[in-house]
Amino acid sequence: MTTAYEASVRLALWGASLATANLLSALRLTPSFCDTKVKGDVLERPDGTPSGSVAKTGRLIYNCDKELKDRRHDPAAQLERIADALRPLPEGFFASNGVEEAELQLSFYYEKSITDDPDFFIPPEVVLIAARHAIRLRVTILP
Repeated sequence: MTTAYEASVRLALWGASLATANLLSALRLTPSFCDTKVKGDVLERPDGTPSGSVAKTGRLIYNCDKELKDRRHDPAAQLERIADALRPLPEGFFASNGVEEAELQLSFYYEKSITDDPDFFIPPEVVLIAARHAIRLRVTILP
């Protein structure tokens, strides 16, 4: 017996001088599916009120599962969407746009026992593209 899950795949980029607008345009990302901050922005609590702190660095976090809501049980499809965004970028693009750190974050939220197999393969191209752009892979599994 295996376990059902939902997957959340995110591309997270950080940098003090992050060129957020250039990155959104080059990656062809819809801003409503992204969390963006520039260094010095006031941070907010989950309820939307100011926290009193400011961002120490810029960030762009693309939440693939928000765009592909009907694919939350299909991490391979979410990874393909990330690959589609990264594929056209030339080597060194992130560095020239202020990216100091980058992660491809895969989070799995387990739900209930089912009888089919939840395993999936990470498309090899995704691994190659991540390596080309020095993107770390992070996998989180939560009950």
